[in-house]
Amino acid sequence: MGGVGSGRDSYSGRSTTEDYLSIDVRRWCREGMLKPGQVNRWQWSRNGKSVAEFNVQACKEYLLINGHHRIRLDWTDCYLGGKRPWFLCGCGKRVAILYCASQFSCRHCLGLVYRCQMEPKRDQAARRANRIRRKLGWPLGIFNPPGSKPKGMHFHTYYRLLNEYAGHLETATMGISKVFKAWRRKLTH
Repeated sequence: MGGVGSGRDSYSGRSTTEDYLSIDVRRWCREGMLKPGQVNRWQWSRNGKSVAEFNVQACKEYLLINGHHRIRLDWTDCYLGGKRPWFLCGCGKRVAILYCASQFSCRHCLGLVYRCQMEPKRDQAARRANRIRRKLGWPLGIFNPPGSKPKGMHFHTYYRLLNEYAGHLETATMGISKVFKAWRRKLTH
């Protein structure tokens, strides 16, 4: 049993990016899998168990998955030198991540959203407030008392973060209050 905000009251039931296995061109580049002529083995695992694997052969302008599925590559120049790799989806979009459905596609083609886009506003606000608490070195939890200004932080930055924190805290607590009011109505009727 979950606590406040653990239900799916504002979720639309749409598939999220977390529901699909994905490949990330940035990771593959770091691991040297995009060098032409190389053949690598890629494995997906969940909870420490292998769920799928395939061979990746790198060519100059594309990758060959298991010898027959092509994923086109594009490279853009970086401002300070070097090149950045991209996958080219079948729709023509340049993307860093492709998701595995019947073929590798971008999240737009598959109609996927990020899980955080579907969470209730109160949960988004609480998560953002906690992110600010972490920056300020305060204990996490929006119901914990605020701490003090971290040593070395400019007052301008501190006051800006306090202002953002107050807005997120207000949104989160008002949303939680609405949940409790609805819960209380259910109990009394």
